[in-house]
Amino acid sequence: MEFINSADHGRNLQSASSFDGLGECYNPTEAGSSAYKGSPGVSRGDGAGPTSTSRLLGIQAVGNVLKTTTRMAFWTPAGQPYPRGCGIFTGKNGKPLITLAQNATDLSNDTVAKQVTIGFAGLPNVIEYLVTFHVTSEHKSAAFEALTGYMPSVFSEFWTFDPASASLRTLSQEAGEQRLPIIFSTPDHHYAMGIYAPALPLASFPSLGYGRFAFNAQKTVKWNAVFRSGSVPAGSDHSFAMYVVIGNIEQVQQGMQSTYVAVHRKPVTE
Repeated sequence: MEFINSADHGRNLQSASSFDGLGECYNPTEAGSSAYKGSPGVSRGDGAGPTSTSRLLGIQAVGNVLKTTTRMAFWTPAGQPYPRGCGIFTGKNGKPLITLAQNATDLSNDTVAKQVTIGFAGLPNVIEYLVTFHVTSEHKSAAFEALTGYMPSVFSEFWTFDPASASLRTLSQEAGEQRLPIIFSTPDHHYAMGIYAPALPLASFPSLGYGRFAFNAQKTVKWNAVFRSGSVPAGSDHSFAMYVVIGNIEQVQQGMQSTYVAVHRKPVTE
């Protein structure tokens, strides 16, 4: 079973960030940029191409641990129109105010470093995912999509899991965020993937953190773990820990519960 949809550089299992409420119009992305076709004969961005605008600065794979450092491409190439509108900015008539990429270059100066360990705390189906964003410019606000997983649309059942009480509940496919870890599974429950971030939800955003989306036309579904911040100083680092759990739905439920106990060193509440 293929768990990850890697049709283009916006999907995959990866990290991204956005700043100042600009969404995809100022959106450093680990895997690369979107494909943009401008005037006849002019094409920019990498989309589903064999190369990436992002630059891999370093890689190390030893045993069950992978480390990489990547200089992130802006998802929307410099000067690219974005007709549907960027981020949170709309005028009084409801029309978008910003419809053009706000980055002046295709390659950002920001980097993302990750350490991925397959088999956390003796749990072979748990992947520890440690991410650090290095932000080079000052911003008024930030949204760190510390990890997102795009999956094939066959993973059509969404669940929440509360590791503190070991309770599993169904979740609608309605796009948005909520506070509990998320599991996506196939209808027969034979294949599932979950995401758990011990620091979520943030105290400043108690009802947010774990997003889910179903893009039916593109035949893909997406989960993410999102950390928001106010003022971001130039040259600052922002680190996050997450745990991806795979297996059938029972194995994912047990893996999340065991990870919670290992991280917090306390038993599950009866």
